[in-house]
Amino acid sequence: MRAEGWKWVEVAPDFPYGHTARMRRLIGTPIPLTEADQAERDQLQAEYDRLRVDRGYVRPEPVPVPDAEGSVSVQAGTIPLAVGATSVTADPSEEEDGLKPLPDRLITELTAHRTLALRDALGRAPGVAFQAVLHALCLRAFYRRGAESCLEIETKSATFAAQAPGLADTASAKAIDARHQNWLGQLPADAADLWDALTGFDGDSQAALFAHCASLTVNAMHDPWNRRPRGLSHADRLARAVGLDMAAAGWVPTVRHLSRQGHQGPDPGSGARGQGRGFGADD
Repeated sequence: MRAEGWKWVEVAPDFPYGHTARMRRLIGTPIPLTEADQAERDQLQAEYDRLRVDRGYVRPEPVPVPDAEGSVSVQAGTIPLAVGATSVTADPSEEEDGLKPLPDRLITELTAHRTLALRDALGRAPGVAFQAVLHALCLRAFYRRGAESCLEIETKSATFAAQAPGLADTASAKAIDARHQNWLGQLPADAADLWDALTGFDGDSQAALFAHCASLTVNAMHDPWNRRPRGLSHADRLARAVGLDMAAAGWVPTVRHLSRQGHQGPDPGSGARGQGRGFGADD
């Protein structure tokens, strides 16, 4: 293991379910560029350095500007715009210090207008909005980050601090892990490529991936230190909506469960079959 570059290894006979929830994926070392790719990159970098345009910073330089008759003249400090637009000429006396950043206040005001316009446009594009929410959910579920999305959507996936032995071996746990690994194999390693990958999915695939990401945020646990009556009530409604049957999901009562309950009560799974909600806070 050390020969492969690992600094430490933790060995355990068993791991609790969800022990990787706080971990993130490690991206491998990028493959070096070929000579042709490196030459192309150097050429583009040189062109970029010449233009010196980056987030509001402009270094005016002598550039050719066509006049009305079609001839080309060189004007210092002129930046060509789109066809039909008016060129903007900088004052050479203000160019001595090089880069001229736009004031932060001006950038904030401009981006505030853009944010409102983008909200309005997204509100009228339900298909794009669905993909944007899916993109934000996938960033959290598969990449453990959310900075790559402009949507301020925060999701959490509760861990099971107190869990019965064998929870990781249940049918539900195995099905969730298998589904997660299946999607993990279809998504790109780099979060920057996620949007394009989601765009290439058909509607059914996007819907299935959305359902998986949403399911990872479900928290129907009853914690004595965290009273959530409304949240647990919604969990009951959600269980009825999906037709949850704990017996069909593979849950089987054990002596341990009954001994902790203190009496030989009815099979909790029967409530799930009869009411479609599984174990509620009142069971």
